[in-house]
Amino acid sequence: MHFRTHLLSFFSVGATCALAQTSEPTRTTRSPGSLNDPVAHLDTLVVTGALDLKTAFDLAQGVAVFDETELRRRRAHSLGETLSGTTGVSSTYYGPGASRPIIRGMGGDRVRMLSDGVGTLDLSNLSPDHAVAVEPSLAKRIEVLRGPACLLYGNSAVGGVVNVLDGRIPLDATGYTGLAEGRYDSVNDGLTGLFDVEAVSGGAAFKAQGIRTHTSDLSIPGSPDPEATEFSGRLAGSAIDAISGSVGSAWRGDVFSAGVALNHQDSFYGVPNGEEPIAIDLLQRRADFEARLKPKSGPFSSVTFRAAASRYRHHERDTETGEIHTTFRQSGGEGRVEFQQAKNGAWSGVSGVQWTQARVTSEGEEVVTPPLRVSNGAVFTLQEWALEKVTLQAGARVERQRIRLGDVPDGLPEFEGYEAVSGETRSGTVPSVSVGAVVYPDKDTSLALSLSANSRMPLAQELFSNGPHGGTGIYEVGRTDLGREKSVGVEVTLRRRAGAVTGSLGVFAHRFSNYITEHRLPDELTPTDNNDEGLPAYQFAGSRALFLGAEAEVAFHLIDLERESLHLEFGADVVRAEDETADVPLPRITPARVRAEIAYERGPWYTTVGATQVFRQTRVAPEEETETAGYLLLGAEIGRRWNVKKGRIEGFVRGQNLADRFARVHTSFLKESAPLPGRSVTVGLRYAF
Repeated sequence: MHFRTHLLSFFSVGATCALAQTSEPTRTTRSPGSLNDPVAHLDTLVVTGALDLKTAFDLAQGVAVFDETELRRRRAHSLGETLSGTTGVSSTYYGPGASRPIIRGMGGDRVRMLSDGVGTLDLSNLSPDHAVAVEPSLAKRIEVLRGPACLLYGNSAVGGVVNVLDGRIPLDATGYTGLAEGRYDSVNDGLTGLFDVEAVSGGAAFKAQGIRTHTSDLSIPGSPDPEATEFSGRLAGSAIDAISGSVGSAWRGDVFSAGVALNHQDSFYGVPNGEEPIAIDLLQRRADFEARLKPKSGPFSSVTFRAAASRYRHHERDTETGEIHTTFRQSGGEGRVEFQQAKNGAWSGVSGVQWTQARVTSEGEEVVTPPLRVSNGAVFTLQEWALEKVTLQAGARVERQRIRLGDVPDGLPEFEGYEAVSGETRSGTVPSVSVGAVVYPDKDTSLALSLSANSRMPLAQELFSNGPHGGTGIYEVGRTDLGREKSVGVEVTLRRRAGAVTGSLGVFAHRFSNYITEHRLPDELTPTDNNDEGLPAYQFAGSRALFLGAEAEVAFHLIDLERESLHLEFGADVVRAEDETADVPLPRITPARVRAEIAYERGPWYTTVGATQVFRQTRVAPEEETETAGYLLLGAEIGRRWNVKKGRIEGFVRGQNLADRFARVHTSFLKESAPLPGRSVTVGLRYAF
């Protein structure tokens, strides 16, 4: 089980996953340096993007929201590592450059990745060594919505939704503001510099932001090879060289507002996969558009349109020679329209449509899937009835997926259940529904219950993969006879928002009738003609599966004064996942974790000290994975803020893995070759106006 600092992070299951937003940290402590501000409690934190103002206390689903202050404490280059300490959230960890969030033991496409409410339009769900094409260090806020049916954003989001909000379209800009920040990290001699400026003139607003990161290979407390006897001290192939930036403008009126932004991301990072590490050279150019209409009368209080178009490519290169092994490309876009209903007494709601189109191609030595075109269309609704002692919620979504194959290469190895034909089309329609309720025993206690039934169509890689993949070190095989994945879920969450002790406790269960995941094939079925390196073969297959779990967070508010505060926080999470068809554990499931942290603030000074224990994972899939040892990570931070004439300066020193413990991430395919970083000290200086 594992602890985290955000007290409102509990969720129910349902289509009730309306996107949450907040300008406050989700824990009950103040932000560092903000001791003159009102104390932030659970009843003042969350604004739902789909319905009217809400709080975490009032939501049937769970949500963890991180503002800029909290993000500065946990920022990493990858999104997965930025969020990996959150209750219920771990990461795939493919080195510091690529790491995707795993929520409640579920990853891949079951966790929907968003950038300001629209999909990231990358290939991170195709393979865990592909980075999520967002820059967490530029985020104003990151929201984690957990639960099996975030129906506003996709039938596939059974695990949850992660939305990175950087406000690149300045529709909510308030004036002339800006910041500049520089950081140095000792564990990889990493240097990071970033800026973010906004300007408002009448109804027009402008924004520009950018970041540059350069690191060497990570320092580790040992050798990445578990069989090695000599001390290595470095993780070869883990360096990063990246630059990202965007410019945006908007016009804001009383009735109609609209804006556009252009974003460029160029990242070169290593994937330390053992004897032959590769480097990924990623480039994405993206355009975003958003328009808001607020009628003065009529059935809708607002109509919001969001859309994005992207061109993405990445080369997989030989680390030593720079030779390109394989190139992946994707072009496409996504759009959505939301109609916010005018509130009618206790009844409110939102309905909308969403569509996505993408063309994916690859060429080179390690082509895993044939070229394909994917299109999705969906309609959804979320309705709420807020009564005096109970709030009822219900949601539904119907989604249609269509996959059209291009030319399938000749001479692919044959596998049972695999038959791909050039030009064939796979399509299907899947519904999902959810209901939830929040009951209030008293004004400071809430009990949330939700039920859901989800279904999703298999992804293109789950159906049509047939090729070696050096990034994950496996030969990946699809299964073209896969049916839709179906699941039902239930969740109960208890929250307390006021008093000397606050927090939440939740339990959940998800049962799948056709859970699709990769399973290792017998050695005699490993292909040789298309597999020069002799990589072990894994094939996607469906089975009955059951996920059971519990999460807890609690905070003791020992001092809560205007100029001084002292808070002690604990958290824990555990998930147990079983392949009920084979009666064995599912592979790569997050171990149980616990965490404790004490935070003290006085005047402009703040400091935190914390410890996270990740327990040994003994529940492993037979013949697929080995047990992973547990480890204890210690961290601390101290910082100070100075008010200057035209802004504020903040300096901080942060230490991570201070005991220099050797740690492997059980959820990663590369756990045997890519351990976590060793002892790290980060020094930073930030100026904001």
